[in-house]
Amino acid sequence: MPLIHDFYLVPKDVTLKNDIIGYMDSIIEFGVAHVKIQDELILYMNDTISWVPSKRTPFTKGFNEMGLDYYGITIFDENSTTILKDVLLGWRMIFASAPKVLILTGMYVEGDHEEDGEYEKITFNQDEVLQQLDALIALIVEVEKHSHKIYHIGI
Repeated sequence: MPLIHDFYLVPKDVTLKNDIIGYMDSIIEFGVAHVKIQDELILYMNDTISWVPSKRTPFTKGFNEMGLDYYGITIFDENSTTILKDVLLGWRMIFASAPKVLILTGMYVEGDHEEDGEYEKITFNQDEVLQQLDALIALIVEVEKHSHKIYHIGI
């Protein structure tokens, strides 16, 4: 089962609980829309996602408020979604020009011997990638219209 990053659109007037489990449960409960993005795709785009300002939760430590908190919760509001949308639209344009079967370079995997290592080749369906990006861009449009927030829950 692939690792997934979850993005929830949460209305601006929602009050989230003040313990970490309740906080996460509140995001899921009050989320009016939900988008799932595969981890390998996030990792592929991560250098550019790290350009996006973001916010930490009250429970986050050691997160520099840029990009995604890979394992934790990240908040995107109207101050960060413009850059996030620009980055995603750029990736969407690139992937729309790609073949129907996308083969992307993944992480470096070491072999039994140092010289045996190689980069993973990860296969995606172009339509699925575009659907995921379009869905996340649609959440961003809602943030721009209504000042809602997007909460990312990492792997």
